Amino acid sequence: MAFSLCIALGFSGFSQSMYGYMGKRFYARGSLSAGPALVHRGTNGEWGRLRLNLIGTFSANIVLNKKQVLALNHKRHVGVASVHSEGEGLIYRRSKLGDFGSYGYDIGDFRFTSNEFGFNYQFFAQDLDAPLGTYFSLGFGMVYSKYDNPFQVLSSIDPFYNPTLLTFDNSIAIKSPILRFGLGHQSVFWNRFLFEYGVDLGLNLGYIGTQLSQLAGISSSDYEYQMTQEELNTNSKKAVQNRVFMMNLFNFKMGIGILLF
Repeated sequence: MAFSLCIALGFSGFSQSMYGYMGKRFYARGSLSAGPALVHRGTNGEWGRLRLNLIGTFSANIVLNKKQVLALNHKRHVGVASVHSEGEGLIYRRSKLGDFGSYGYDIGDFRFTSNEFGFNYQFFAQDLDAPLGTYFSLGFGMVYSKYDNPFQVLSSIDPFYNPTLLTFDNSIAIKSPILRFGLGHQSVFWNRFLFEYGVDLGLNLGYIGTQLSQLAGISSSDYEYQMTQEELNTNSKKAVQNRVFMMNLFNFKMGIGILLF
């Protein structure tokens, strides 16, 4: 589907021009982005340091003219979100039945998977013609994040003498609109393949929205004893938006592409 749209755009206004490398204007590319996570929480709740956030990307690309390329992208990554319980429920993954430790506020760490669909324009410098040389990119993407497993929480009404395991729904995708900026360089080898490296910067607008809502008091919680679906919805969304923001803020990237036609 991505390639069909690229082909339609390509032949709509540029069918008579010889752009691209040796007349090849369509290419596919796979890349891996990595950014440092200086401090993070693991799936067991422990603190860790100096870990890399990894994001995989597949893109379909069309050379629009001598200096511009349009790319349609799909990105995928897996992260861990720390969901803070503002009530007194205990996150089940952090506790065992009959061995509660301390009760009260707690943090549960849950894996989530994100899929992003978006586009970007690449503007190439004067030294070489697209798709070769140094470029600046500007784009937009929409991230859909979902937790890998349901939330399981211990009821806090009587957690020591009559523990009850509650399961909450978290199947709704959390949306994160992202503005993207990039700087990179692309070269060709064997007249068929492209090698790319550079940096990516992503600004998660969803994270900014949750922070503004929190400052305005919209997302404040008045839950006292029993954790509710509404509380988990609010706090799990904030946790994902925070991780998506941090994972996409700054990344180094490297990729390989193939010239098609």
